[in-house]
Amino acid sequence: MRSQTQFPEPIATVFITDQLAGRQAAAPDFVREKLAIQDLADVMCDHPDEVLQRLVKLGMEICDAHSAGISILEPMNGQFRWRALTGELATFGGATTPRDFSPCGVCLDLVEPILMERPERAYDWIRDAGIAVPEVLLVPLKVKGASAIGTLWLVTTDLGHFNKEHARIMTELAAFAGVALRMIQGEQRLNLAMQQQETLIGR
Repeated sequence: MRSQTQFPEPIATVFITDQLAGRQAAAPDFVREKLAIQDLADVMCDHPDEVLQRLVKLGMEICDAHSAGISILEPMNGQFRWRALTGELATFGGATTPRDFSPCGVCLDLVEPILMERPERAYDWIRDAGIAVPEVLLVPLKVKGASAIGTLWLVTTDLGHFNKEHARIMTELAAFAGVALRMIQGEQRLNLAMQQQETLIGR
């Protein structure tokens, strides 16, 4: 885990990941986690297009956050796109943020959970959007066999809220999100192939 001294200003000022280990955390609730995973599995089977929204909502509930979302990397455009936003920041769904100048970008560079405090002090686009972020916890989102493709993140209005247990739970949920995205992408490729096949047959 990186220390804040390894980052240039002003990112070092807002990077507080090392505080996660020292904060008091509740004992793991493995029963609740198991039920959450079962719920997600059911949604994935019946309504795969809704699984990301459900996953974000569960993460927000389990970690007692005020907002949550998924940022998907769009490499060609050098940006992230916010998807499946829930909570107070839900109105920003579909917004884009820079790959190389954002908390999500730092998370992808490190490929590990990170915690930031009031990142609007380091990133003027957050401040200019009128968004207040007392604390944000981010974990990388991976698809098996590929590089990290985005982040799963939570925002709280309470300083000192997130701890290492929250980071562990989010990492578990992010792993599930990676599986869900792979299934969704596979279904999209299948649908595209079928459309192309129908086009060829119709000629």
